[in-house]
Amino acid sequence: MVRKYAWTATITKEDKKALDSLSSALGFINKHKSMYYGKPNPVALIAAIRAAYESDPTAVTAAFEELGIKGDTKPLDLTQKSLAETQKQLQTALAAHERAQKLHQQAIERLQKGTQANEE
Repeated sequence: MVRKYAWTATITKEDKKALDSLSSALGFINKHKSMYYGKPNPVALIAAIRAAYESDPTAVTAAFEELGIKGDTKPLDLTQKSLAETQKQLQTALAAHERAQKLHQQAIERLQKGTQANEE
């Protein structure tokens, strides 16, 4: 049994129309006896893309890139070099944070000493 998962995405009307049009053009039509019978089935299109990607991620990625389909962010670089650089950046940030905390604590102690001196 295939477990169904409900997911919604907010898209523009134009994008929805285009996705429906693409689904129809590629033959992804709803065949279930329901109010959607005969209408475009973008969910089946997405499932087919997923299946193709699982079968050959390199080919699907290359096909999308060849068509100029790509996101506006750079893919994550998960190489050892990248991870080592990220770890170094995190260590530097942590050291700076610890220095700031120490300075903050020293400032609080000076204020407390000043308050105590004024009370005497």
